[in-house]
Amino acid sequence: MEMSGCANGKNLCTDGYMGEYCESLKDWCTSTNPEHASFVRSNCQKTCGFCCEDGYHADVCPSVKDWCTSTNPEHASFVRSNCKKTCGFCKV
Repeated sequence: MEMSGCANGKNLCTDGYMGEYCESLKDWCTSTNPEHASFVRSNCQKTCGFCCEDGYHADVCPSVKDWCTSTNPEHASFVRSNCKKTCGFCKV
């Protein structure tokens, strides 16, 4: 299953209809229980990190793509937060 943004189709990274429960159900983001996985895929895209988009500094991501595999903690932290799509870090 591939996501080209969030389930809402607008590439906006938000939690859905029952999103107020997402933070307390964060463990379900990696659950192998099909009911749990289905719930968070439908309702907790932002909390679980399922949205496939680059963040605030998206314009910089192509020029720092080599940081995607960097062992420098500052570089790695930056791309994990800001360049998920460019680096292929998106959860699907």
